[in-house]
Amino acid sequence: MTTEQYDQIERVPQWPARAEHDVFQSRGWTRSLEDSLGERRRYLLHRDGEGTPRGSATCYFVSPQINPFLNPSALIGHYLQDDRLSAFLTPEEEEEAARIAKQNAGLLDTSAVSTAPFGFTQSICHDDDVSTLDSLLQGVEDARDEWGAGAAAVLYVREQDTALRSALRSKGYAEALVGANCVLPVTWDSFEGYLDIYGPGRQRRVTRERNSFLESGISVSIEPVEPNLDEIARLQALLQQKYGAGYHPDHERRVFASVVEHLSPYANLLVARRDGRLVAFTMFFEKDGVMYSKMASRDSELTDPSEYVHYNMCYYELAAEAARRGAREIHYGHEAYAAKLHRGCELRPLFWYTKVSGPDHALLERASSLVSKATSSRLEDIRSVYQGRANFRRTPGS
Repeated sequence: MTTEQYDQIERVPQWPARAEHDVFQSRGWTRSLEDSLGERRRYLLHRDGEGTPRGSATCYFVSPQINPFLNPSALIGHYLQDDRLSAFLTPEEEEEAARIAKQNAGLLDTSAVSTAPFGFTQSICHDDDVSTLDSLLQGVEDARDEWGAGAAAVLYVREQDTALRSALRSKGYAEALVGANCVLPVTWDSFEGYLDIYGPGRQRRVTRERNSFLESGISVSIEPVEPNLDEIARLQALLQQKYGAGYHPDHERRVFASVVEHLSPYANLLVARRDGRLVAFTMFFEKDGVMYSKMASRDSELTDPSEYVHYNMCYYELAAEAARRGAREIHYGHEAYAAKLHRGCELRPLFWYTKVSGPDHALLERASSLVSKATSSRLEDIRSVYQGRANFRRTPGS
């Protein structure tokens, strides 16, 4: 058995190692974001004794400047101090969390991280053989040591990947529940069937929002990405500006151009037009019966709130498109839980695993435990409100 190491995805002879993988583990996604976390990276490919690939994993050097969604330091610098989470801790636990955060702010400043950048899922793709997982995790820890990083981490591990979670725990990683992927199981074959998951009151509201959109003069269709690059980049830049990231249409255009170059087999563009002018879009990926809603925006000057363009383009049009395609699920990613659960999604927990050496690991274990407790309570609180009997005729996905 061997584990090969590469510094460029194009040099890896097979990626990922297994045929069963999602879009964010694909070669195209990995290549499109190869430089997003800096120059120090490693691709691991594990083969069995006969030379057959059995597992693969990315590994990146992550410093404090990297996006907090991909940065283990956020466990202490963000999650442990998040007011939305601290509300679910006892006063004593809240004081303990503040103390740990203050005294250990730099504990996870540099890490060797395995994740699928901006896919918010794990990069590790594997069979369930313990030796495969041990080898891949050892590869991450070897990178940590060679790079002089303080920690090793595996981010956004799916709850259902029990083999990987068990391997991580057996190697001493601290487990923290940090959120959930919002997934809408497709149990309908028409939009009318989609409406049937809702209770009467919620069904009337969705019908009203849908009719307002259909009567607005806006038409919707699937269009190729490349001819629409300039317009969708402009709308995405406006959305980023709204949330304080500045207006950078050239950057957004490069992002979408990268999608065209590396992800064309999976990428789909749902476009809304009025009098021929593009007023909104939703980009989603599709692979093996799963749709991944990734980017969406609308022109607020050319649309009106009474038309419910956002809800239709992000939820109702995708529900109708899923029925037409025979899709099994629609993945909406993490956060914005209330809106997504309100429209039928279920929560699938995601975990971060982190490991440091020496006595500091006990503090990391405690910090992870506090984050897990608060996150679990927060998710349950949201679930109880938005998946109650008043909203749904039956539990979404059943």
